[in-house]
Amino acid sequence: PRSTLFPYTTLFRSSGQLSDADAGKNLIIQGNWIDNATSGFVPGSGLVSFNGASAQQINLVSMEQFYNLESNNPLGVTPNNNVNVSNGLYLTSGNLNTTASALLTLSSTNPFVVTGGSSSSFVNGPMAKAISSSSFFNFPTGKAGRYGVVNVNNTDRKSVV
Repeated sequence: PRSTLFPYTTLFRSSGQLSDADAGKNLIIQGNWIDNATSGFVPGSGLVSFNGASAQQINLVSMEQFYNLESNNPLGVTPNNNVNVSNGLYLTSGNLNTTASALLTLSSTNPFVVTGGSSSSFVNGPMAKAISSSSFFNFPTGKAGRYGVVNVNNTDRKSVV
């Protein structure tokens, strides 16, 4: 089984590079993710889980890369810049709040890259997804507290919903 690093109250990085590439550990974030370095987080094959007791922020100076990302906070998680998830998005509890300038992109062409998604946990705002030709994807999205699944079929272009 994959080991988990102790829960971080807040993860703050102002310089250098934070790499999980070799370790592939799961990171539990109970506070905010603050990355003020342009070198970015280098994800391994682990999960970064946001499960705080108050609304959480992902504060970035540039786009952040995650391998697996989980929203497990009933009060929500909000990035201030673009976020890319290359393997799996887990919508367990609470919304992942996005905007056009803080876009969530799922770069995997796997149509089953999202686990979860419901009226109590969805992407609240726009998102983008790589979709293979002749494939499909169900966008678990909503706005202003309303949840709806948008289905895209048979496309070979990145779709933004």
